[in-house]
Amino acid sequence: MRRGMNDKLSRRMILLLCLSALVILFFSALLLQNLLKGSGVTFQRKLFLLGLLSSSFIIYSVLITSVVYSWFRKPLKELSRAAARVARGDLSVKLSIHKPREFQLMGEIFNRMTETLKSRQRSLEEQVARRTEELERSLSELSRAQKQIIQQERLASLGQLAAGIAHEINNPAGYLYGNSQTLADYISSYDRLINLYRLSLTVPSDGEEQRREILRRIEEMEREVDFDFIRNDLQSLIRDYRQGIEKIAQIVKGLKTYARKDEERKEEVDLNDVMEDALQLVGNRLKYIGSIETKPGFLPPIRGNKNQIEQVIVNLLINATDAVDREKGRISLVSYERNEEVFLEIADNGCGMDGDTQRKIFEPFFTTKEAGTGLGLSISLDIINSHDGKIEVESEKEKGSLFRLSFPVCREHSGGEE
Repeated sequence: MRRGMNDKLSRRMILLLCLSALVILFFSALLLQNLLKGSGVTFQRKLFLLGLLSSSFIIYSVLITSVVYSWFRKPLKELSRAAARVARGDLSVKLSIHKPREFQLMGEIFNRMTETLKSRQRSLEEQVARRTEELERSLSELSRAQKQIIQQERLASLGQLAAGIAHEINNPAGYLYGNSQTLADYISSYDRLINLYRLSLTVPSDGEEQRREILRRIEEMEREVDFDFIRNDLQSLIRDYRQGIEKIAQIVKGLKTYARKDEERKEEVDLNDVMEDALQLVGNRLKYIGSIETKPGFLPPIRGNKNQIEQVIVNLLINATDAVDREKGRISLVSYERNEEVFLEIADNGCGMDGDTQRKIFEPFFTTKEAGTGLGLSISLDIINSHDGKIEVESEKEKGSLFRLSFPVCREHSGGEE
């Protein structure tokens, strides 16, 4: 209702302005006619009339401009506000312009444009949702494939270590098997002695002769068998048995831990403990190397996946044993903490690498070994990156290589935390 009243007032004002303009034009025409016909009119009179006529035209122009401005101001303002809202992303805006006709058409076109934009926006959102779903599926498949490749590479490393691990298990197993006959003989001797004592207990009170015979056999047996030696040796055998069984259990536990699938679970990890576990897995390879040196420093814990970090260290140790000469080879492992970071350096005096090889060693499928997969260092780099760490290499041809791993200190133990 208010809009209708405003429209009526606007129409009346415009009509009044037009009538005023017509009156001014009429009087201006009369003045111009008198000016042209009146020959006796003085110069001052003519100048006054010309001024009056000019003023009339100026007033007319102002009136016309006011009419045009009042006619177009409101629809232009509405159009400007609507365009600003669309620019801010609000596509729900609708224009309702009734006059003039041209602006009404423009408003209708504007409304159709916003409807088209809304339709295309919905279409784009649906496309983005579909693409996002496809990308999430692809990312999930890629993640599964990456885990599978890491697991395969881990099992490949175990394959390289299998002979050595079998030897490590065979040593205590062979010792246990070899001493089992000795243990059986000791048990047999004790069994015979116990049977004689039991027999002596069954002799009746009037069987003195039989009792003396049994005691004689016991004394004879004690002279033949050194039971004091057996007793001491049995303690040593049991101790060695326990150590051998613990050694086998430790190796099997390390293998199970190393070979099991990743759970992507990160927890506080002591890098020195991981280093020791890795050294145990590669132990049979290392014992043929001339010199193995470890210098574990005092380290705060890091946050990571123990299996994955161990896989990196095992891979670097295998590479080091392949690079060095067995008799003159030297491999060192040094760990230390500096500037809120934990470091592990694995160095060897092997064949080393030139600059071109160093630039390529972390590329997938690049290898300098005849039977290598080319994935070990590439996967190691991915693992280190996933732990917010770094892996650096320093190497010189025929002089050896050094790989430096670094990890941020676990925040709970960071010196900067209060």
